[in-house]
Amino acid sequence: MVTTTNPTMFVDGENDLGNNQFGVVVYEVVEGDSALKDMCISWPIHLLFRKDVSVYDHLRQHASIAHEEEMRKLDRIGKRKYDTSNRPHTMKKTQHWRIGDEEIAKLYMEECCHRYCVRMFPPTVVRSLRQEMFLKDPEQKRLKNLDIHRMKFQSVDGKEVLVKLEFKEVCIKGWKLIHGVSSRTFRRYDKQAGDGERG
Repeated sequence: MVTTTNPTMFVDGENDLGNNQFGVVVYEVVEGDSALKDMCISWPIHLLFRKDVSVYDHLRQHASIAHEEEMRKLDRIGKRKYDTSNRPHTMKKTQHWRIGDEEIAKLYMEECCHRYCVRMFPPTVVRSLRQEMFLKDPEQKRLKNLDIHRMKFQSVDGKEVLVKLEFKEVCIKGWKLIHGVSSRTFRRYDKQAGDGERG
């Protein structure tokens, strides 16, 4: 039986685990009674899931949205400052189309390779990944498209080019399908990365 620790408890001698760990208590149940087996241990937040999406990804998306809201509130030279925090958030038509249920459902009818990479990810994870791609500002979106070309590696047999996504190996076509990135866009950023362009 595993439960979270009380915020006042010490984990591995520390009571401040930072932003990437949380504490758990592990009990061993013996004949209906619980006995403390391992007092307190730290656990990485990317292995804690809520609605099939890791807490790490939830926090990353939250930080991205909070940063965008903060940027909108910054004063602009010579222009009046407006607070748009009370206005409902509206996505662009293209973003709404790519993140919608119908578009994500079509994804599972596509075949990327023999390992069926797309089907390894539930719709909630795909939606979260696409939100990260299409709800970011243009510069962050550009960096995400550019960085993937520095993460490519050869398969064990040397016949495929793969990337890591949510701690799983996926093919290039699978990555494009999951993120809703066209082959033309992918090739453009591949050329930029090949030319040495960096974020």
